[in-house]
Amino acid sequence: MSRTARYSFQALSAALSTLAFSTMALAQTTVLFNSFPPPTHMMNQRVFPVWIKQVEAATQGRVKIEVSPSSLAPPPGQLDLVLKGGADLAWQFSGVVANRLAMNQMTQIPSPTGSAAVMSRAIWRTHEKFFVPANEYKGLKLIALFSFPAAHFYTLKDPLTSIDQVKQMKVLTVPGIDAKAWGALTTGVVTSPVVRYFELVSKGTVDAYTSMPIADMLSLNLWKSTKYIVDLKDAKNSGTFALIMNEKKWESIAKADQAAIEKVSGEAFAALMKGVDEVTQEVIAKVTADGVQRVTAADAVIAGVKQAYASAESDWIAEAGKRGVNGRAAFDFYRAQVIELSK
Repeated sequence: MSRTARYSFQALSAALSTLAFSTMALAQTTVLFNSFPPPTHMMNQRVFPVWIKQVEAATQGRVKIEVSPSSLAPPPGQLDLVLKGGADLAWQFSGVVANRLAMNQMTQIPSPTGSAAVMSRAIWRTHEKFFVPANEYKGLKLIALFSFPAAHFYTLKDPLTSIDQVKQMKVLTVPGIDAKAWGALTTGVVTSPVVRYFELVSKGTVDAYTSMPIADMLSLNLWKSTKYIVDLKDAKNSGTFALIMNEKKWESIAKADQAAIEKVSGEAFAALMKGVDEVTQEVIAKVTADGVQRVTAADAVIAGVKQAYASAESDWIAEAGKRGVNGRAAFDFYRAQVIELSK
């Protein structure tokens, strides 16, 4: 090979190497996100679109999040969907996977409640300080934890005036802690993921429903069948959700982009839940204008509900201990955080 040809070949090789490196540096990772509720849901309207834009901006477009047009798995199956690679990213309600995400169910035990933004910050801080040893996210990357506004009790016909009245009711709730507690008050407990409440409520199969925030009345089209929103005051609780990514997918993302995603996730994600708090106020205005009445439960009813949940706290603390977590300390820390952050 002549000297000129050899130099030309070396120059071409260098150019191709530079091009290959540049292509790798600019390579785009597409993350398939499964969000199981309908597009009208408050999370799909006010929270996830904002976070997705933040992720794409933080990674300068190198990580793109593509939302599945319809759910790829039923609500209880989000963890397995992501673990098996059916989707890269999803969010799971802890209450329907009680044996797997037990720590997050702390928020389903009645305690001081705050805004969604406040409780989401509090549960993330509690996870980071106490829950990591439980290792509940094996094979997954935990992106964020977030809590919905406090759950209320909703009746289809009559206001809730006594515990004896509850005993005669068919009450719709989610599986797990809530189902067990309401089951102590009535034999008429019906369980279902919240996203499936519509069929049971609209057909009048139940007399009342609970385990969901006020905002879901509108997004799940329940308000037309509802007469009363009952505030249980300090007997209220909240559901917590985990935003999780397939671990292998996470590891395929460049370290710099992982760091960028983490900056807009974790506790930072909690700030986005302000959108849910805003929706709550909008929904209250809408449904009350349409005739739904807001009432506060009598003290005797509140006391009865708290008594029904009495064993839940000790049961949860015992379960936490089995998972290497100081449940008493975690619970006290969480409650203190909610109170402090609500000031």
